[in-house]
Amino acid sequence: MPKRIQMFEIEKTKYKLGAYVSNCDLSKQLGEEEFDLLYQALSEYEVLFFREQSISHEDHRRLASLFGDMQTHPAYPTVEGFPEITILENDEDNPSKIEEWHTDMTFKRNPPLGSILIGKIIPKTGSNLIYLFLTEHH
Repeated sequence: MPKRIQMFEIEKTKYKLGAYVSNCDLSKQLGEEEFDLLYQALSEYEVLFFREQSISHEDHRRLASLFGDMQTHPAYPTVEGFPEITILENDEDNPSKIEEWHTDMTFKRNPPLGSILIGKIIPKTGSNLIYLFLTEHH
């Protein structure tokens, strides 16, 4: 049963972690109360999925900045004018640089809280992005 939080609807996935958030337009500025509700959901479900979003690079930066300072990644190209937004491409012309299991940016002295991923081209099958529930093992 989806949990209704004001204008958002948050529905837990069928898996150990994660929730789908609907009725939340990430292209608009979130108010303090709205952000607090999303942060609470992130703390509870660990991964939040927002479908059918169309956000600009400015929107991406604004959303990510709500969670803390943004960081750059030394191994990947970035969006022009937005050095905090990393471009991850994996196709014939741009093969993946990481073929092993890893956690994002944990090599940094102060790793980020998380990552905001935006899928531009998503295969119907064959994707291998995995989210792992580490808090139970900490």
